Amino acid sequence: MKLTLALVILGLLGLVAPSALAQSAGGNAADIRDLLLRSTGWIYDWKPSLTSNIDPKTPGEVGNGEMLFQMRGDAIALTIHNLTRSVTCERTAAVSADTVVFDACFETGIRLRFDPADREFSFKGGNTMHDYRLKAK
Repeated sequence: MKLTLALVILGLLGLVAPSALAQSAGGNAADIRDLLLRSTGWIYDWKPSLTSNIDPKTPGEVGNGEMLFQMRGDAIALTIHNLTRSVTCERTAAVSADTVVFDACFETGIRLRFDPADREFSFKGGNTMHDYRLKAK
């Protein structure tokens, strides 16, 4: 019973944290880092960006996966499970007041901006090749 209650409370905290940050006055790097470090992780998807010449019907150019951000010493470690291409990789991430920047398993320079108005996909962006968006698990 106590374990169930604890899991329910943690689940509610996971739902409340993004909306609480959304109501804050613009956030800062520590707020963004804390939001990314949620223990349950993130679901992400990607598709070709409007500026790329990639055919979205090409296998692997549209897909999804899971991400988990963790502190390792002073660095933010990012584990990426690319479910579409069946690969897992680890990278580091850099956080600023409203942005997280990282390299994915197959491409570099992914820049996602925190969008406090979007309660489903809190982080959106990408690079010149693909658009990415993340939502809390």
